[in-house]
Amino acid sequence: GTEAAAVTSVTVGVTSVGPNTNTFIVDHPFLFVIKEKYTNAILFMGTVTDPSK
Repeated sequence: GTEAAAVTSVTVGVTSVGPNTNTFIVDHPFLFVIKEKYTNAILFMGTVTDPSK
């Protein structure tokens, strides 16, 4: 099987200096997909059913 670590919050931003960041607050169940940038191949897919854990 495959195992991945869970997080309760993810911040996505650019590498340049500046206040432009996006915050993703996990307060409900969701599906996520990690894809390779150029081919869009799915590397990992999962669900969070109870983000309080």
